[in-house]
Amino acid sequence: MRTPINEVATHRNPHLDDLVAITLLVTFGEQKYQFPNGGPKVVFEETDTSPSTLQVGMGGGDLDEHKPEGRLAGQCATSLTAQALNLAEIPALWTLLSEVQRADTQPGQTHFELGEALKTLFGYGEGFTPQMALEIVRRVVEGFIHLDGEPIPEPVHPQAFIGPTLFLSEGTSVVNTLVMPKGAGIQELAAMWLLVNRNNGRIIFPKGEIDLVEIGPEELERLEQLQVMEDAVFIGFVGGHFGTGGSYPTFREAMDFFGVRKDPELHVLQKEATRWETQAAKPLELPSLIALLSAGGMSLEEIYTLLVDPMFAAQATSSHEFMVKCPPQFARNGTMVNVGEMQIAFVHSDLHGMNRWLRAVMKVDVVVQRSTNRNVAIFTETACRAVVYDIARAILLAEGGDADARAELEEMILHGRDRTMPAPADLWYLFGAAGQILNGSTTHEVLPTHLSNQDLQVLVVEAVNAYAWRKAQGEAGAAAKAEETAD
Repeated sequence: MRTPINEVATHRNPHLDDLVAITLLVTFGEQKYQFPNGGPKVVFEETDTSPSTLQVGMGGGDLDEHKPEGRLAGQCATSLTAQALNLAEIPALWTLLSEVQRADTQPGQTHFELGEALKTLFGYGEGFTPQMALEIVRRVVEGFIHLDGEPIPEPVHPQAFIGPTLFLSEGTSVVNTLVMPKGAGIQELAAMWLLVNRNNGRIIFPKGEIDLVEIGPEELERLEQLQVMEDAVFIGFVGGHFGTGGSYPTFREAMDFFGVRKDPELHVLQKEATRWETQAAKPLELPSLIALLSAGGMSLEEIYTLLVDPMFAAQATSSHEFMVKCPPQFARNGTMVNVGEMQIAFVHSDLHGMNRWLRAVMKVDVVVQRSTNRNVAIFTETACRAVVYDIARAILLAEGGDADARAELEEMILHGRDRTMPAPADLWYLFGAAGQILNGSTTHEVLPTHLSNQDLQVLVVEAVNAYAWRKAQGEAGAAAKAEETAD
């Protein structure tokens, strides 16, 4: 007998694995659950437990990898859902399932992998909502089902020789139409985004928008008709405006033409686009997603609107914060403390990119960031990730943890369990695998810790000292042992 389910719930600002899990439930769940006509209602908030509500990625149920005893090793909401619905035997889903699980359980995603891109969209996308994220994921899942296990196709680049009427000069050009090859890829769509959003005043759009015309390999006669248009730009055609078959790829050609190569907001986009010139994109990375959706029948205009424009705009805003806003704000609201060779940064900031800037640019080992609402997040660099456990011990002690609580924490650390810390430090979540301790996050609201800035500075410095001493002792012991072996 199928279980009646009226509502599927996950937390606000859901992660990729939650969204894919929900999409799989709605698509394949009828075999196990009885949904109302039109499917179950999807809500993005923590809800009371109800027999007719299926909680995904939260609540501690069958579809939540976060258990009271710790996170289930190697699992995520998507993998648990696939197991519950017996989806592992469907070849069309193999790549999707493995990539989502990798993204959720292993660090190191690139900026435009879908999981990381969704986080950027939630943080910086203007008006971006969980419903928009779910629609993106729904279309991606549909794309994999359409391919039915076949590899994601390469972008199409028809080699049509054309002579456009419109000549883009150093002045301002009037453009109403953009012509691109059907099945074009990331290079062409990225050049389109620059033309529309970063053209340095060299392009004007009298109609307030641009018409996008796609030309397939069998439509070259139509292409010849379009050549006489005096307000059309051709991207991705040999002999066109961008993508001319020269030494520069399409996107870099457009960057140079519009003079935006040094724009700090385009730093990440330029770096990733350059990498895509020589390296194959991962299956859930933007170039692959464009090819996947195109093969599934989506037009370039739909793909641009759904993925490219919002992702690039959000990343540009994120880069602006990273390169322009973080340095002066840290100068006003931050403090740097040196403990031996390690650097600790304490900062009061609501900027999402502050901790990344401090670790990537300032080479800080430990970041303690307090937001305006008084919640605290602690981040550690990969090379000294084990220090996060010393900090967790210090936090538990400062929060008043007794011997039993300390023994419970040591058990968590010993077995690598990522979960809420023992009471009375249960406002903190220990994410040891990522080197983080979080007093609240973008997906889970909790009350701020009572620990003051001074308390935090003292306990973190003491914890880093303990870590540095233990590391020095270990290195000294290793050196002595090596010396004995040599003798």
